[in-house]
Amino acid sequence: MAKSWINPNDRTQEEWARKYLLKKQSYMTSSIEGSDASKAWQGNSALEFLRSLEARSWDEAAIILLKKMKAAWTQQIRKNHSSKTIQVHISLSHSKQLNSLAKAAGITRGIAMEMLISNNYEGLMRSITMEKDTNRRNREMITHLQLENEKLRKQLSDAQKELSQSTGGNRSVDR
Repeated sequence: MAKSWINPNDRTQEEWARKYLLKKQSYMTSSIEGSDASKAWQGNSALEFLRSLEARSWDEAAIILLKKMKAAWTQQIRKNHSSKTIQVHISLSHSKQLNSLAKAAGITRGIAMEMLISNNYEGLMRSITMEKDTNRRNREMITHLQLENEKLRKQLSDAQKELSQSTGGNRSVDR
């Protein structure tokens, strides 16, 4: 059986499912199976009821209801997560990995991508900040070393002039 999209620990999903089922109750009671299903969930957890419907693989009405609810829930999540979306192009190999991840988690590709970004954002930002700090310190060190190098070159040049003058004076005395 595929991984369920129903999370029994999600209170938001529970509330949403209850409202959805109440709204769709007239649709559910239009068939005998739907009517029985409608009576079965009242008073119980909406998510527990949906889990019981998932187990009823022979019940076409249950299958249709679950498909519609899953699509509505996915749309609800997407609507709540952001008001605007953008198109992102990724390599084919990364696209396949994203598909695999989304399928394993029972979520959409977009939600999987959002989760990957959210779960890794702070760590990556910390790494980028550390790298920038390291680069800044390295540039400061290079500047410092260049200044020291210039000082040493000047001292060397001065020492060479002094030596040249002192040995040049001795040569004239020796001659």
